[in-house]
Amino acid sequence: MDSKMGKNLNKALISVLSLGMIVSMCSITVNAVETDNVANWVTMYGDNGNNSITPDTVNDAERLINGDIIATGTFDGNKVTGIEQAKGKSDGAVMLYDKNGQIKWETLIGGSAADSFNAVTEANDGSYVAVGVSQSNDGNLANLNKGGKDGIIAKLDSNGTLIKVVTVGGSDADELKAIQPAGDGGFIVAGYSHSTDLDMNGLNKIETDRDAIIVKIDQDLNIEWINRAGGTGGDKAVKKMDEFTSVVANYGDGSYLAAGYSSSSDGDLEGFAHGGKDAFVVKFNENGTKEWVKAFGGTGDDVFNHIIRAHNKKVSTDKTEISSSDIDNGYVLTGTTNSNSGIVGNEEENNVAFTLKIDSNGQVEWTTSLANNSKTTGDYLLAISDGFLAVGTFDTNDQDFTGIKTYGKEDIYIAHYSKDGTCLNISSYGGDGKDNPEGIIPGANDDYIVYGNTNSNSGLFEGKLKGKYDGFLASLAGTTLEQYAEEKYLVPVEAWKANEDSLSMMAPLLYKDAYVEKIGFKYAVTIYFTNATIMGTQVSASTLGEVSYEKNGEMIAVLKDEYDEVTQVKTVTLEVDDLDTPVKLHIDKAMGDIRLSFSSKDMVETTNPPYFAPVEVEQPDFKTSWKVNIGGSDYDYTDDMTVLKNGNIVAVGQSYSNDGDFQNLLKGGSIAYINQYDPKGELLKTLTLGGTEYDSIAYAAKVCGLDDGGFVVSGGYQEGVYVAPTGDFAQLDTAGTVHGQMDTFIAKYDSNSKLIWMSNFSGSANDQVKQIKATDDGGIAVLIETNSNDGDMENQNRGLYDLVIVKYDAHGKKVWQRVLGGKNIETSSSGLDILSDGSFIVAGSLSSKSGDFADVDWYGDIFDCFAAKISATGELLWTKAYGGDRNDYCNSVLATSDGGFILMGNTKSTTDTFAPIGTGYDNAYVLKCNETGETEWVNVIKSSEASEMISAIELEDQYVFIGQSRGTDYDVTGLNKGSMDVFIANYEKNGTLKTIENIGGSKADYASEIMVLNDYQISLLVYSESNDGDFKNLNRGKFDGMLMTYDYRQKADNSTTDKPNQDNVNNSNVIETTNSSIKNSINTGDDSKIIGYSLLGGTMLIILLLTRKKYN
Repeated sequence: MDSKMGKNLNKALISVLSLGMIVSMCSITVNAVETDNVANWVTMYGDNGNNSITPDTVNDAERLINGDIIATGTFDGNKVTGIEQAKGKSDGAVMLYDKNGQIKWETLIGGSAADSFNAVTEANDGSYVAVGVSQSNDGNLANLNKGGKDGIIAKLDSNGTLIKVVTVGGSDADELKAIQPAGDGGFIVAGYSHSTDLDMNGLNKIETDRDAIIVKIDQDLNIEWINRAGGTGGDKAVKKMDEFTSVVANYGDGSYLAAGYSSSSDGDLEGFAHGGKDAFVVKFNENGTKEWVKAFGGTGDDVFNHIIRAHNKKVSTDKTEISSSDIDNGYVLTGTTNSNSGIVGNEEENNVAFTLKIDSNGQVEWTTSLANNSKTTGDYLLAISDGFLAVGTFDTNDQDFTGIKTYGKEDIYIAHYSKDGTCLNISSYGGDGKDNPEGIIPGANDDYIVYGNTNSNSGLFEGKLKGKYDGFLASLAGTTLEQYAEEKYLVPVEAWKANEDSLSMMAPLLYKDAYVEKIGFKYAVTIYFTNATIMGTQVSASTLGEVSYEKNGEMIAVLKDEYDEVTQVKTVTLEVDDLDTPVKLHIDKAMGDIRLSFSSKDMVETTNPPYFAPVEVEQPDFKTSWKVNIGGSDYDYTDDMTVLKNGNIVAVGQSYSNDGDFQNLLKGGSIAYINQYDPKGELLKTLTLGGTEYDSIAYAAKVCGLDDGGFVVSGGYQEGVYVAPTGDFAQLDTAGTVHGQMDTFIAKYDSNSKLIWMSNFSGSANDQVKQIKATDDGGIAVLIETNSNDGDMENQNRGLYDLVIVKYDAHGKKVWQRVLGGKNIETSSSGLDILSDGSFIVAGSLSSKSGDFADVDWYGDIFDCFAAKISATGELLWTKAYGGDRNDYCNSVLATSDGGFILMGNTKSTTDTFAPIGTGYDNAYVLKCNETGETEWVNVIKSSEASEMISAIELEDQYVFIGQSRGTDYDVTGLNKGSMDVFIANYEKNGTLKTIENIGGSKADYASEIMVLNDYQISLLVYSESNDGDFKNLNRGKFDGMLMTYDYRQKADNSTTDKPNQDNVNNSNVIETTNSSIKNSINTGDDSKIIGYSLLGGTMLIILLLTRKKYN
């Protein structure tokens, strides 16, 4: 079980019953006195038991958010008297300690035989769940034993009172070793089983060999599914051992990875076995199906003892496209080997601790080991900010442990590793006997808590041992465990050509000095790429791709590769053995390979890396009549806006703030907000919608004004997966309603902003609103993206993701719905509008060549753009596709006054639809079609960096578009203000680009919406993390919304700013479209390939949440 922070901020006071238990508590806290065993405190667990098979021990611990520690293990009851709770030979124990190691309560669970807990975790309701093994059939386990020994799962409330206990297994021997919370409120558990019946029935297990098992249980401890991994027993059934010792959940894609060992050579290990025991790791999807199996080892025994997730990859804070795969950096495992071959083997054939890093597909990225002349073990890993702490045992101070103090027969070591596996420090702890660590967790006082069991009575444990073995928790100062660079230098560096000792064309991009840290016998070298002018062209460091370098004759990924949007500097770190040998560097999207040449003779000592000042915006401000900030000190996003009959503006979005505009308004994790402004930008009122739970998520995505002066708002809500809605959405929990991962709400407000009705569209998966439009009959049309096949989509799902247009009447009752899709993915951002004949035009991106798109043209790669015309009664009239040789995405559609429409988005294509103007870069495009969907003209805003068109309006003589761009050249030369800018592009109606202006600051700025406010002003809605440039001194937090208005023509004498543009409200000549925060860009293939990626459908919710904000 991994060290995790608990979920409850506050714990209830200990009950009278728990206080009564204190008389039988078995923990004693003692301050350390040994200067060479630096400990803040040591707490021993146990009594005078003398059972060496099931001794007193602390097997697992987890720090809670308030600093308390929940721990579990074994109480040795052998020949122990006077302990009120003790029941048998040994009992499973669950203990709660405060941050200083003082015990608050203890609960013993078991019967008259041997019982023990191996792992514990906190549930999302503040209770605790422990897993282990039991041989009892009485006491707390009365009539629960299924035969031999069983896996045991116990749930306790926050005061330690037993709520429920269940057993898992069959008539043979079974045990549960690890537990992790699952993303749905349940748990994932791992261990082993010899049984073939009862809970193991149906797993095709016919022999009583030991198989590794993984079990998914719900929050009430009911089994949802079980699967096994390993091989068959063969002729020596009892000797075939497969076991999971550790498990980890990947909340990004819903999968689980279980690690342990296997001595099988068939079944799942067919073709993987190396000899003896092999360390193996298996990936299961959210339904328990095996995705892959990897085994590592040599001729001896190799075992994994622990697995954790590696540090997430650092990605841009951009909101537009982030998937779980973007941040998934794989896993780190530790274990022990005595093989003299294989990837983790050693020459001496004694036990050696090893640590291994794999990527998300199980491919090895690096390995490292710690050895001495006798025995070392790798038992546990903890991720810390800059790397890992590895815990294990050693017994002699030679080889890698030369100079490390030993205390007794077997001592504890804690090794500090960098993220790339470089060992930075080893510290040791122990006494005169055997000290066995089980794990380590972060403490609440800049310390770490190591726990396990010991039979030492000196050193760290002097005078503390009571029984044959005692459990312990010891607080160790973080400064004693972590070690950093010994020496730091600034070293001049140059970029040479790959095969010549002369400067590369890229030399101007490379900063003159490298920051070098000497760590042991290695050098961590950090180089910096800055913006530069090359051959007369301004080149941004942000254009440089992923970096790899040559080490030991092969190209490998660098240790660090980050781009800072504030300083506009790309930072790259690599490890070298010396500074005298040039290093070959490959940079994607660059002008050939280079070699780094260091001038070590000119290096100077330093204490800090080079300083790069934030890039200041030099471009002039975008001229506005007024602009206002929307937000508080946290993340605040804008999504849509509309102008009401009275001229007021309604802007909607999502907020995580509880201050600023949303002072004391936050409900749950985030709220949907509805802000109303007068025509000059004064905030008149704020409405919010949200749930009541800490993880309740809500956002408002779309809004449209109505002829009666009111408006309709639509967005999404979630209360944890499959949990009924609460708070403002509780009214949607009606009989027969299915609630899933993200559901859609639709709310009607009158002209006084009073809620009239609320409806929803939901299923058990994701159902997300993409656009809403008011219709002439007082109703609304809603575009929804869904992968549900129940609830409102009962048996209507056609593929991985479908689009559905739903018509509601003025009272919120569904009139009709029309599903649009094939067997793959159809997606849209804001692709719905109403044509001049009253029919609907739907637009988006398609990947299917089936269903409604079986007969459309197919252009290439994965995604093409599409348009579909649907009658006012929901009949599909025609579909058209547009595209080229690369992926093409459509964000929005604008119905035009001539009966046609405009598609907008981004493309890399240079053929077919985009043959006349395609650039090969990922550029914003505008595609004008007539009333039958035939292309009239197409235009692209050219730049060598990414851009996309988001939304548009139509004026009498032109179209005005809003988009976003990273560009610095071609059509946007001299306009760039930061890492991502909003732009306004004016087009003549024949498709000629007239003007482009940028809006933004030095950080990331994104476009949400554009609309006509009145007969001479246009309003813009954006969100930004900049606090300079056009948003100077406006930003209050991390991301804030911005509402701004500018004059697009001179005000007429009879104009007033209080007079709204009624055409904008009535869907007449000025027609608005909007943009959602997500554009799904899944790199799959044709229909058959995409179906193979169906699991990715489950990550789209994660994509949505990550682009809004990471939350727990």
